[in-house]
Amino acid sequence: MMKKAIILFFSLVVALTSLVLVYRVLGARLNAKVVKIAEVTRGDLVLKVKAPGFITSRRIFTVTAPIAGEIKGVSEQLVAGSGVKKNEVLCYIVPTAEEEKNLLEDLKFAEMNFELAEKDLEVAKRLYEMKAISYQEYRAKEISFLREKSNLDKLQAKLEPRPVYSPIDGVLVKIEVKNGQIVNGGKDLFVVADLNSLVAVLNVFESDINRVYPGMKGNIIIYGEVKFTGEVENISLMREEASPGTTPTYKVYVNITEKVDPTAVLRLGETVVGELVYRTIRNVMVLPLEAINYESGSLSRTFVYVYKNGRAKRRYVSVGETDGVLIEIKGGLKEGEKVITYGSYYVKDGEWVKVEK
Repeated sequence: MMKKAIILFFSLVVALTSLVLVYRVLGARLNAKVVKIAEVTRGDLVLKVKAPGFITSRRIFTVTAPIAGEIKGVSEQLVAGSGVKKNEVLCYIVPTAEEEKNLLEDLKFAEMNFELAEKDLEVAKRLYEMKAISYQEYRAKEISFLREKSNLDKLQAKLEPRPVYSPIDGVLVKIEVKNGQIVNGGKDLFVVADLNSLVAVLNVFESDINRVYPGMKGNIIIYGEVKFTGEVENISLMREEASPGTTPTYKVYVNITEKVDPTAVLRLGETVVGELVYRTIRNVMVLPLEAINYESGSLSRTFVYVYKNGRAKRRYVSVGETDGVLIEIKGGLKEGEKVITYGSYYVKDGEWVKVEK
């Protein structure tokens, strides 16, 4: 009887222990941390130097007012971004109302003086032909006539609208005047740029500058989108002045090697990011960079959490280069193994985890 009781007691203990273990396992699995995983795959790593900068044109021309006066003839269709041709008229400059009044008065006297000089020259010519006066006397009348004619021509020209031309085929990037505006000679009126002569000026960090070389290919990114391809044409040998606490940089000039869509809105001076490819590593094992963890106090010891049978298993790995998104796996993993990416920083070795679908 006693023997049966003992057996029954131990059976109950085993059963209860099993139930507790099952409960704990089920509880652990139900409360498992949510993670994301990625497979170890083979691929290419494209290593780039990334640098901020701006875009400009090698051929930018400021069109100035050749004379003082009033602006006329600026077309309503002429706006920033408009394409223009070389020698196309952008506007006219005419005398102001007050200037025109004074010029017309001066013109009357100039016409009178010209007519008198013309008559005097005709008389002097006849007298010279009759040998009644010397050549010097005739020449003096001729010079007087030419002087009065020149003065008359100048006054007439001042009354004519003075056209202002585009110096090149290009795009208007700035308009600084409007119809009716009074300007002085030398005033900036328009800025015209050749958008097929673009260059990106990048500020490359001192730590990256030795990776950059002439002829290097790259992309120019504006607002997160690749807009142009280019090629490094010049690297400054002088370090840019830097504020205390900031990383020194060098200017790198990237020639834009493709034609610009004339309908595209492009602002010279616009902020860009240059991505210059300095090396491509082909057919290596890679993982997303976020899967890599570093042992506390040691940046040289790296590990990942391998996902297997619902659990996170810690494993040390050897890593190589990274492109900022993927990282080369040199050892410790096999192609096809599943590794935790999102969540790798808060899971523990041996923990149950749940893969987010």
